[in-house]
Amino acid sequence: MLAPVLGGWLTDNYSWRWVFYINVPFGILAALLIVAYLRETSRRRSSFDFFGFAALSLAVGALQIVLDRGSLKDWFGSTEIWIEASVALLGLYWFLVHTWTTREPFVSPKLFRDRNFTVGNMLMLVISMVLFATLALLPPLMENVLGYPVLTAGIAMAPRGAGSFLAMFLGGRLIGRVDSRVLIAVGLAIAAGSLWSMANDFSLQIPQMLIWGETFVQGLGIGLTYVTITTVAFGTLGRHERSEGTSIFNLLRNVGSSIGIAGTSALLTYNT
Repeated sequence: MLAPVLGGWLTDNYSWRWVFYINVPFGILAALLIVAYLRETSRRRSSFDFFGFAALSLAVGALQIVLDRGSLKDWFGSTEIWIEASVALLGLYWFLVHTWTTREPFVSPKLFRDRNFTVGNMLMLVISMVLFATLALLPPLMENVLGYPVLTAGIAMAPRGAGSFLAMFLGGRLIGRVDSRVLIAVGLAIAAGSLWSMANDFSLQIPQMLIWGETFVQGLGIGLTYVTITTVAFGTLGRHERSEGTSIFNLLRNVGSSIGIAGTSALLTYNT
């Protein structure tokens, strides 16, 4: 909620690099608090799957390069993009085959036997493609097209955080009392309504209050959907599986958002 405002203020008064520098002392403080107060948990002795880790890293890294450079190289009209996409597919193939054939893989296939976890990851991947793409497009719209200063654009983004905070708080109270499918459907409907309104109401003369309202409503939809999917995905996993499941869940969320941002940016480029 405060991050867009603080980021805009730092960029306006110092440099965009301070958006990253500001995290350093908080990271150090968090590490010290973890060492001081968190108790050590029991460990399971297992060998590290270097090949699985390398194959997954190769796949994700090559995919990210494709998404970053695709619009610059005219996507698959470029030999470079074909090579990088082939490397990504090859890395994914190696990772999947290795995962299902080795005794101690980097990612345990047992995780995906849990239907809630599997469906939750699929939903998060798809939803991230759609919802998180708008997070990256709205600031350039305000700064480059509407002429907002960076700080003003940050303030205009703050209501989304407030909406997400409120929806996560309410969603946490409603889970267990209301069917999770209903909560996810309501969250998606709210987010879809905000996107529909943005598509029809946004123009070069849009008042700032309307941006605040639309981002707040979108935050409500994103927050309610995210907290419900997360709870459902991990609710039936074993305790010892949750740390590994969390890494996969976050990875798919980030991959989905990267694909969505790249695809939306490409559509924007081709239609302007």
